[in-house]
Amino acid sequence: MTDDTSDAPHAADLVGAWQLVAFHELDDEGGGMSEGPLGPDAGGLLIYAPDGAMSVSMMRRDGQHPAAAGPAGKQPRSTEYMGYAGTWRLEGTRLLHHVEVSTHIYQLGQDLEREVRLRGDRLDLIGRAPVEGRFRRRVLTWRRRAPGGAPDAPRSAGGPG
Repeated sequence: MTDDTSDAPHAADLVGAWQLVAFHELDDEGGGMSEGPLGPDAGGLLIYAPDGAMSVSMMRRDGQHPAAAGPAGKQPRSTEYMGYAGTWRLEGTRLLHHVEVSTHIYQLGQDLEREVRLRGDRLDLIGRAPVEGRFRRRVLTWRRRAPGGAPDAPRSAGGPG
């Protein structure tokens, strides 16, 4: 993370709804870049409210997960859907999400730190996470949704829905 706040956005710049464009992992130990845990066609919605409330939901859309087409009673795996909600605050180029509810119980009560980069209607959120014994930077790129705007249609073929 950097302490340089010259390019730091203002909190008001983040308020609104954002649609996930890309989710990648970068290996901090020189292992290169790979797709994130939701596959190459991840979908997501991130909402920042002006009162400090936030919510994020992300899912695998490519239909390639082993449990994606399982029977109705089968328990979904955590890599099919991720989500949490709580509050947010901006401190320079650091964005903190305080988790109040989550699909991952270990996140409850935690402050998840993200580096934030805003370029026009694009928002990059960068966090660090241990993955298979190595630290990786998770880079999520979001595009601002127009007020009342409909999300993009899924890019992959799916079943009836």
